[in-house]
Amino acid sequence: ALIGRREGVGIRGDFLHAWPQEERVRSHLPVTLLRGSKDRFTADSLEYDNLEQVLQLRGRVRGVLGPAR
Repeated sequence: ALIGRREGVGIRGDFLHAWPQEERVRSHLPVTLLRGSKDRFTADSLEYDNLEQVLQLRGRVRGVLGPAR
């Protein structure tokens, strides 16, 4: 499943539980956060609250940032 991609940001994972009215997404399984075409973050689980503007990546978190344009 893939959620997002507006402004070049998206969340990908095998299980994403979304609450559209509350603007929240949660996954207890590994996820990949994509930003633009070069930045990629992975985590064991995720909680995202768009209204509070809070993203929590949990467990083993890794990130790769591509060069600035």
